[in-house]
Amino acid sequence: MGNTLTQKILAAHLGKGRLSPGEEIGIRIDQTLTQDATGTMAYLQFEAMGLKDVKTDLSVSYVDHNTIQVGFENADDHCPMFLGVKAVLARSFERIHAANLINFGVAPLVFDDPAGYDALKAGDPLEAPAFAEELQTGLVNFRNPATNGQIRCRASLSGGNWRLCWRAGC
Repeated sequence: MGNTLTQKILAAHLGKGRLSPGEEIGIRIDQTLTQDATGTMAYLQFEAMGLKDVKTDLSVSYVDHNTIQVGFENADDHCPMFLGVKAVLARSFERIHAANLINFGVAPLVFDDPAGYDALKAGDPLEAPAFAEELQTGLVNFRNPATNGQIRCRASLSGGNWRLCWRAGC
């Protein structure tokens, strides 16, 4: 009988050890999918382990609890800290969510034109060659190589928040 799908995936990603029942192994993680409430727990563990960042070929964080947030619950958004995210684009931000992003060195950006949000498709890459300079002006221009479209976003960073965000890595 052939290998199961799980055995095939583990064999393709085996980093150390021997793929045998009961044996400890190390695997290469190439993709991650987290959800904001439970993913935060993983990011807190990375932080506790002293990891500065983690690198995968593809990382997706499904955010459904932190989008419209009126309280303090679930406010820890550690995902950007470990994935190298420089900005989060959204229609709007609750104050605490924007503050957490800034604390982690991630710029919270709002679409200048709502059509910009509608023009994006899942997986579209965005480029912002003048990101750091434009962020200081409050308007950041993105180019979507998949559609050759342009998207402009606003940053509402006060002087203190701008410096904090920049020091943390924006």
